[in-house]
Amino acid sequence: MSPLAKAQASNAAWKPNYTPTAVIVGGTSGIGQGIAQTFAKRTNGNAHIVIVGRNEAAATTIISGFPKPPAGVSHEFVQCDLSTVAAVKRAAKTILARHAEVNFLFLTSGGVDLTSAVETSEGLLKGMGPTYYGRWAFIDGLLPALRAAHAAGHDARVLGVLNAGYGEPIDLEDMGLKKTTAKLSFSQMRGQHSTYQDLMVEGWGQHEPDITFIHAMPGAVSTNLWNHLNFPLRVILNTLFLFIAKTPEQCGEYMLYGIRTAPSGASRIDEHGDDMGLGVIVKKGNAKYAGTLKGREKLWEYTKGVVEAIKL
Repeated sequence: MSPLAKAQASNAAWKPNYTPTAVIVGGTSGIGQGIAQTFAKRTNGNAHIVIVGRNEAAATTIISGFPKPPAGVSHEFVQCDLSTVAAVKRAAKTILARHAEVNFLFLTSGGVDLTSAVETSEGLLKGMGPTYYGRWAFIDGLLPALRAAHAAGHDARVLGVLNAGYGEPIDLEDMGLKKTTAKLSFSQMRGQHSTYQDLMVEGWGQHEPDITFIHAMPGAVSTNLWNHLNFPLRVILNTLFLFIAKTPEQCGEYMLYGIRTAPSGASRIDEHGDDMGLGVIVKKGNAKYAGTLKGREKLWEYTKGVVEAIKL
């Protein structure tokens, strides 16, 4: 059985004995859209699905293609610009007011502008909002609903899609990467963000061991990720991806399979949704890891302080 067939069969056999609530951050396009569509398909619409993003028109179109929900079940959009922590806090507050439980939190927002030194009004690197600060703040903001889900005996699971397996050592004297960003290439910065994501799921897994926290590597996926690049490079990359990339819907199957089957605590999954190991010693494949206990603790305290200091 192929990896895709395995994931599809497992997802098709999944029949939760409760009505799950899924929040898909960055769900208006690309991988997030594929996850949202897969979740709606595999639950036959019988799930509360919250798409979070900036593009309401895109979300409306996506939701219109879902199987029709039964009475009392909602498919909805919540507006949020992930580049600022304050906006994330407002969105999380809105979701908490509507949903006592969150069973599946997918964090897929991001972009490729990892080397930009542009800062937000909050004094943080703009490129780190969707890939790190916003994700951390969403977990923090929705934690009461995740805890409530676990207490009810239901799924309580978080998956961050980025680039597990490509971690590089981080400078513990440059929390937030402001100095590092000016020195490194895109590829090197991708490794920095990967390690931040590894340490984020480890930190949350340590503090909330009953909840599942995952860093995922989606592999090559056919999305609009490269559309902001110059014309020749954009054409080259988009053409290449036509031959090597999976569709967003296929990626959605893998990510749903991965989040459903991962254990509680922290873990990492590969592009097929399978465990790839977490920690200095990993057992298979391209699974580079550059985290340390000191780094995890320092990054946790730094990020907690940043997020708590930003008020609504």
